[in-house]
Amino acid sequence: MAESQASILENAKRGEPQAIAALLNRNLQAKGITAKTSVNNGCFWIMLEAAKTPPQKQLVEFIRQAFTKLEVDAYQTVKIYGKCLNEEIPDWHEDFTIAPKVSLSLEQMAKQGDVQAITTLIKQWLNGSDVTAKVSKKDDCLLIMLASVEVPDQQQMSTKIQTELWKLEIESVTKLKIYGKQIGQEFPDWHIETEINKVEEVVVENNNTLFYEEAIASYDRALQINPTDSESWNFRGVALRCLGRNEEAIASYDRALEINPDDSHVWFSRGILLSDDLGRYEEAIVSYDNALKVESENDELWKSRSVALRKLGRYEEALTSCEKALQINPENPRIYYSKALTYSLKNDLELALETLQQIIQIDPEGCPEVMKTHPDFDNIRSDPRFQELIQ
Repeated sequence: MAESQASILENAKRGEPQAIAALLNRNLQAKGITAKTSVNNGCFWIMLEAAKTPPQKQLVEFIRQAFTKLEVDAYQTVKIYGKCLNEEIPDWHEDFTIAPKVSLSLEQMAKQGDVQAITTLIKQWLNGSDVTAKVSKKDDCLLIMLASVEVPDQQQMSTKIQTELWKLEIESVTKLKIYGKQIGQEFPDWHIETEINKVEEVVVENNNTLFYEEAIASYDRALQINPTDSESWNFRGVALRCLGRNEEAIASYDRALEINPDDSHVWFSRGILLSDDLGRYEEAIVSYDNALKVESENDELWKSRSVALRKLGRYEEALTSCEKALQINPENPRIYYSKALTYSLKNDLELALETLQQIIQIDPEGCPEVMKTHPDFDNIRSDPRFQELIQ
């Protein structure tokens, strides 16, 4: 049975109509809807039949997401028709185009835990220094060995790497160990162990305060030597934010952007701070937009932009940002989560529930716990289908 399912999935990814119909019907037949598929003139045709006219909006969205997840690129257009059983003329029809498959960027490969991609990024982050890096991964722990002629600066190197890894949000990695040593020495001179949190969820515990204060002092010393070092201004801002000194952090980010206005990472960090910490959503959107001018294929940027738009009640714009993000990375559960919250606030019950089902398929362990308490789901919380999802 497992082999048969795997075969159907592989055939569906290749665009075979019968396999795609089988996958669609697994979800639709429980709702009394049957999908029939065919190919004509390079277009993929889907006929949806039910005792009552199938709901157009919800089903088109469901099929669009299915094609995105399957990464079907054998066709350019999908034509969907809906009609009642035994009727000849469809009650509605709608077309959508399939965006061409985008090859994964270095950042996207790193997010998926590709050690070689992570190594390449770390080398880029350390560009300009004489420090070399070796990276390995064991279970959910990322291990990094830094080596140089002189012992690498613990505060500066570890803070820089931690900050970038927080922003990268590597899947399946929750712990980090960084070692520093002189080249030629067998044993490291120092090491740190920490957990990797999402950049928007960094919480400073009492025993970390000294670490960030020392990091700020280290960047201040570096800036006395080179006041035009935009990276030092950026990481100084990150450390300040971790201490809750948000206005000072914004000032540091702004200094970094004066020097390098095309640094998308700084714009992103600035937007997260403005949105998540200060609730200044309009300003956050401006920061995200500036970052997207440089890095338009960053799914997390589009997702974060959708969050700020949702907070402002600009729901259609928020959903558009979610769609942009999903075109880049259809496997990111956080994007579906933002989308589901937006549908809930719009009181669009059916699409909210369908999107939540997609989340659980991708991340069955993590999302139900958050769904139980998030206030933006209050509009649909009493629905029995929602209660079933969070069990």
